[in-house]
Parts: sequence; structure tokens; C-alpha cells
Amino acid sequence: MQYQYVVSAHKSSSVVSAASGAFVSPDSRNLLISRGSRLQVMRQQQTASGHLDPVNEYTVNGHLHHMEFLHPADRSTGYLLLVSSKRQFALVAWDEVAQNMVTESTGEFIERTGRPSTRPLVAVDPMTRMFAVNAYQGIVHLFPMGKSDQQQFAVPEDYLVGGLVVP
Repeated sequence: MQYQYVVSAHKSSSVVSAASGAFVSPDSRNLLISRGSRLQVMRQQQTASGHLDPVNEYTVNGHLHHMEFLHPADRSTGYLLLVSSKRQFALVAWDEVAQNMVTESTGEFIERTGRPSTRPLVAVDPMTRMFAVNAYQGIVHLFPMGKSDQQQFAVPEDYLVGGLVVP
């Protein structure tokens, strides 16, 4: 039996997506960069030069397709929504005590009978109560913000009128 071991010699350098906001602390502005399977967190200096200092770099098990920064009104810092090419998502936040990123919620949006779209489209409720993912043609998945055990909904696009679910 023959085995193949495939490894990339260099870290991925092309930027897939980027977001900015108060992620690490309420008084700092952060730049979050997704580079394939890596996530970089940078902090902007408060000086006139505005240089970016690296805070941390994380390896993600999977290829990141989309990243969205969410800032709920009841939190001083925001969440980061990560969507992978394997139709999985993670909602992460920064823990100021441990100075590390923690996972708030995870899940997947896999349909056995749908035709996958080329790239998942992600939309967030302006009140940050839930987010929607259109990963399959004709089906929209709705996820409430919060813990993983909350119910998710798969709604046909025909039932969506002006952003509202109409039965």
C-alpha cells in the first residue's frame, strides 16, 4: 500500500477576506485577515503613524471562504463569524483574561439534496440576532446567535420576502 504525504512549504499569503473592528479590546481597532487556512489578528497603533502590530496568528482546520465581523450592542467587543469551504461555521470571540480567541458557537449547514452554490453568501441581521447563509441554490439557512444547541432553520428562498420568513 502506498501512502502520500502532501505538505505546503510556505504559509499561504493570498488574502481571502478581511474585517476590522473592536475585537481584542473595546478601545482598539483590529484588522482580522483570513489567508486560506490561517487567521491573523492585528492591532492598529494609537499613534499618528497607525502601524499594525501582530497580536496572534491561528491555524484553522479547513479553508476559510468567508469572514464577517459582528458587533452586538450589548457587548464591548465583537464576534467573528468564520465560514469554511466544508460548509461549517464558527462564531469566535476574544477572551481578555486568557488573551486568546475562544469559540462561542459552531455548526454546519449541509444539505444532502441541494446543489451547492459556488461560494456561500452570508448576511447578518442588523440587530445581530441571527445570520443567514445561502450555501445551496434555493435554500437559505438561518442560525440564531448564541450557543450551538439552538435550533437552525433551512428555509426555501421562495418563502423569503424582503428579508422576512413568510410561511
